[in-house]
Amino acid sequence: MLSLVYAFSNLSPVYRPFVFAENVDIAPFATAWFFLPKATEILVQQVLVTALILGLYFRFHSLEKVMLWYATTFGVAHVSVFFLFGFITPYVSVVTVGAVLSALIFPYFILRVRGGFIYNYVIHFSFYIVLAFFPHLIYSIS
Repeated sequence: MLSLVYAFSNLSPVYRPFVFAENVDIAPFATAWFFLPKATEILVQQVLVTALILGLYFRFHSLEKVMLWYATTFGVAHVSVFFLFGFITPYVSVVTVGAVLSALIFPYFILRVRGGFIYNYVIHFSFYIVLAFFPHLIYSIS
């Protein structure tokens, strides 16, 4: 994960307008320094996700039901935040799909894998690093 941030720091910033750049928390001109506060934000999110997963498990006692309710809750939460702030972009779609798909991984790791919280954190953080690489990839091709 740190090697990805280091690789990202060697890329030149993208200053052209980009479709993801409007009203989002990850700008196409993000530098490696962007990931220090983002890492903290993701840590807070993972604590909340873990609390949600454990709460759902204590309620339902079934991994499958936890996955279903987690996908519903986390997906609706992402969509609601974006509707409340009044913007929908392709970025929103990617993040919301990522949130819903995380239901296939996050509950399993928290409930069944020793150190699952750490694995989830690395997956979540890596998702944002890969997302930040897309503007560089698109503009290096064009």
